[in-house]
Amino acid sequence: MESKFQQAIRTGLICGLVLAVIYLILSAASLWVNNTAAMKTYTDKAIEPFKDMWKDWPHVSQPVTYNPADMPQPPFEYYVGVMITLILWGIVFVGLLLTGAYAIKKMSEAKYRGSDIGAIGAVSGAAAFIPLLVAMFVISFVSIIWGSQATMVSTMLPPGFVAALPFFSAIGTCCCCLPVGIVVSMIVAAIGALGYALFTNRL
Repeated sequence: MESKFQQAIRTGLICGLVLAVIYLILSAASLWVNNTAAMKTYTDKAIEPFKDMWKDWPHVSQPVTYNPADMPQPPFEYYVGVMITLILWGIVFVGLLLTGAYAIKKMSEAKYRGSDIGAIGAVSGAAAFIPLLVAMFVISFVSIIWGSQATMVSTMLPPGFVAALPFFSAIGTCCCCLPVGIVVSMIVAAIGALGYALFTNRL
């Protein structure tokens, strides 16, 4: 492997570790917000019509219909959680852009072709996603085992399926987050690399 790609991988892993730490901190804050008393009350009210769905398992009962007007307004914590999530993904997006730019900055001052710069950025983005994926696994398991989300998901599943939730979470993360995350990370980091190269006249 050419040294420029080895350096891109190293740069991506370092940036990815920083992003993973930020992801864990903000995700933990979001989990804490979603497990406040106000959010648990709101969640219990939201899943109330589904509580008896599986009482005659394997026959499925129709959820109790209710008037949407009976649903309480989301508490303030709900909007705080949404805000934290938006900030989190904004930081990840900007971080991946900067990862691609930093990978090019670490290269020699020689000019490169656009395809080379895009490839270096893409490689750094793919490497940066690896620590992020590990952080996603951790938060996914924690949110299923502990928290209001666990109560909501378990209510929607037949008896006996709750124990398999961590397994389903791992499969979902691998089948969805892994391919989509790598592709998106490569594209965003490549854009960051090309943008930095244009700005610094490295093309």
